[in-house]
Amino acid sequence: MNKQSITLGIISYNEGALMERLLNQLAEFVDEIIVVDSFSTDNTHEIISRFKHAKLFNSTIRDNFALIRNEVIAHSSSDYILMMDCDELLENPEVFFKQTFTEDAYMFPRKNYVDGEFMKNAYPDYQGRLFKNNGKIKYERAVHEVLYGYTNIIPLAQHLFHHKSREKFISNDSKYRSIINNGGNGMSIVDMSDDTIFKGWYQYEQFPNGAASRWCSDNGSVTIECADPSIQAIGIYISTVGKFKQARLTAKAGRKVVGKLDFEPERGTYFIPVNVSDVAPATVTLNIIKCWDTREYVNDPRTLGLFVDRIWTEAPGTIADFKVLFEPDVKLTIKGDAHDNGIMPCIVSSGYWETATQKVIDKFVTTDDVCLDVGANIGAIAIPLALRAKKVFAFEVGNVPYGYLCRNILENNLTNIEVVKGAVANEPGKLYYYYTYPNVGGSFVSTEKHSNSNGLTEEIEAFALDSMIDRFDRVDFIKMDIEGYELNALNGAVELLKKFSPKLYIEFNPVAFKNMHGNEIKPLWDFLANTYPYIYVVRDWNLRRVTSYEEVMSEIDFTTRTLEDLLCLNEEYIE
Repeated sequence: MNKQSITLGIISYNEGALMERLLNQLAEFVDEIIVVDSFSTDNTHEIISRFKHAKLFNSTIRDNFALIRNEVIAHSSSDYILMMDCDELLENPEVFFKQTFTEDAYMFPRKNYVDGEFMKNAYPDYQGRLFKNNGKIKYERAVHEVLYGYTNIIPLAQHLFHHKSREKFISNDSKYRSIINNGGNGMSIVDMSDDTIFKGWYQYEQFPNGAASRWCSDNGSVTIECADPSIQAIGIYISTVGKFKQARLTAKAGRKVVGKLDFEPERGTYFIPVNVSDVAPATVTLNIIKCWDTREYVNDPRTLGLFVDRIWTEAPGTIADFKVLFEPDVKLTIKGDAHDNGIMPCIVSSGYWETATQKVIDKFVTTDDVCLDVGANIGAIAIPLALRAKKVFAFEVGNVPYGYLCRNILENNLTNIEVVKGAVANEPGKLYYYYTYPNVGGSFVSTEKHSNSNGLTEEIEAFALDSMIDRFDRVDFIKMDIEGYELNALNGAVELLKKFSPKLYIEFNPVAFKNMHGNEIKPLWDFLANTYPYIYVVRDWNLRRVTSYEEVMSEIDFTTRTLEDLLCLNEEYIE
């Protein structure tokens, strides 16, 4: 059988240096090069012109990245298409291109590197990139595009190497609007009624459905904490407007204008593009500079005001399909931080997160239960809990994961999750939250303030679960994973545990206790053993009862295994 012809397909925008590296590696091995470029302003076009068989097509990235990849397919004439990103390389092209390909499609295990550091938690990140050019196989999904239309797809031994910088942000307007229009950026939603940083607005009103809003008049302003330098827009949802035909908003960080929007106000969502990459973390003031009325002035804020229900910030993110073992027919999506090398890569590659935890939920949570998810992050455990339980209280402290959590609850139409923002601790007060890249699942709180070169630092409010005890008619199940702060949280929940006797599913992580807080973990074991008569190590759904600290530590070698998940019960589990 003759060797098949192969097109190298690339989409790009201002990535000339990376593209040159990729073309230098692969150009000699392929029969055709198709580049669909979004009107780059760097040396991309000049670089492409140097390579034989390279064809350039310009096309603005619209609201769907799959569409622009499909443009590559439309211009290709070879038997197969090898789709590569500019910041990727092939492991061994000399060996790879000697193969004969016969299947519909092939996927590569991809190794991801951030600033040169191998992200082992994200491996293997399978990518469907080599496929027949038969007119049937296309890309779908606006963000995090995937192949569809093939009969079978086969994994390859060859790796893709993906090198990216932690500081690389999307900056061109076409890509920005594409992601915004898709909901491809994450929301850090702030209920304006509950946040003291909002100033210059009219009176607070509470509606029967619980929605919180404020009236804003001409010349009103509101301040927003933009801690993340990747924030690219401020979003507002307006439910009611006065008799306006035009309004103008500006966003300023100090005296610097970082965004502006002129618009004709109607009910709906508006995005004010902002660039805070060189000023964040910063306090941004959003000003209603001017509203033009279509009639004579009336001294009534309900006539002259904009009724703003919500305000949030938008930052780059990754969207993936999400699966729950015990609800396989429920269609879910989940979104997380684009920087994340742990939670989101796992969901992207398999659809699942913590299947052992899902099995615990399936076995120990009933349809009448009230559950607490302490350390909810983006909602990868809160969502399965909500599919089984009557009510879920999801506790999250950081602005970035809180935003994704809110988005994921809204996107999946989950009405039985109540989000509680703040740090669960032994007593009220101020703590510091450290949001860490790229292991965002390892973010933590501390009483100490120190530099956080790998992420963001926020000063946050802490509270004890016991202070909320009157809000609960019952508490049946608690999941707690807060990176070494579990004992503090439990010391603030003594009365709650005594009153409701809930099942407790908790991370037992001596590394986090030591590294984050300088503490040994044995006091956590002592608390659990004094509170619960039956404690089990959960491993891939195998339950192993432990009765001593030495037993729970017996398989933690700090190399291949660094933690255990413990299920604490008031009654013995009998299979």
